[in-house]
Amino acid sequence: MTQEALQIKRHSIMPRWDKSQMEAGAVRIHARFQALITSVIESADWANYRLTKDPLEVGRPAWPSPGKFCDLVIARRSGHVEGALEIKTRSDAVGVSPIDKMHSTLDMMGTDLYELQRVAHQADALWVVALGIYRVPFQAMAISWDADWSDIVLAWGRDVGRDSPMSMMKWSSFASLDNAMCYHKDLKSFFSVASLPRKLPKISFNPPALEPQQDVSADELLQAIDESSLAPSAKLAIKVISEWGDHVAPVKTRCREYVTEEISESALQHQIISLVEAGVCLGYKKGSRRHRLHLNSRALMDMLKED
Repeated sequence: MTQEALQIKRHSIMPRWDKSQMEAGAVRIHARFQALITSVIESADWANYRLTKDPLEVGRPAWPSPGKFCDLVIARRSGHVEGALEIKTRSDAVGVSPIDKMHSTLDMMGTDLYELQRVAHQADALWVVALGIYRVPFQAMAISWDADWSDIVLAWGRDVGRDSPMSMMKWSSFASLDNAMCYHKDLKSFFSVASLPRKLPKISFNPPALEPQQDVSADELLQAIDESSLAPSAKLAIKVISEWGDHVAPVKTRCREYVTEEISESALQHQIISLVEAGVCLGYKKGSRRHRLHLNSRALMDMLKED
């Protein structure tokens, strides 16, 4: 009796993806994690219209450059924004804790983190960064809808600056995250920020050098700054610019001279860039490392009036 040749059933090996396939896969992983986060948030008691008079809903932001630094907003049905949420996904690395992975993610965000914090602060809202960490191979994670997430890490706060007070927590699954979140009726009860009481320094200003032909006196400007609700780091940034003088120097070097225990060099740099974008700080040359900064007092006064 003749025997047929032995045939071995081999598992098919995924072909190597090109750059465009990798980019599309990254978007799919991001979208899946974003949808799962949305599901958990919108199934909690704070989003249940039978339990909450003004339930929370997750939607797309109407802020500039949507998706660049803010993927979702958490808002009341009446319209008030309660939180700005950015979604991040990363593969797991052996020997790196999820919390350390979140810290490195915040560092990698750079100015995008500052922009997220800034728009949230302006809207009197919470900023949140949600990080999904996975261990399975990238292609399997992109293809398989039921691939597991090894850890979910959330970081959140209300102030602006990489070193500002923030909280951080990790969960090993969406089931544990849902269990922790689902019975809260108020966003603040879950996303709390605990920090030691700080006595912020009183910032004394020297009269700033005014731009010519501007109808704002130094006394009026100093009084407006003192009475404003600007963050202490923003007030100190204004002081840095007002005392810049004829120096031509890097922003980082000048900020280093004004650092306090409560306000970091990074926070000052972020505030100065924000003032540049608002037209309050003049003399900043993009792409250059050395600048001679000065205040546009009229623009500063207009900004303080809107604050």
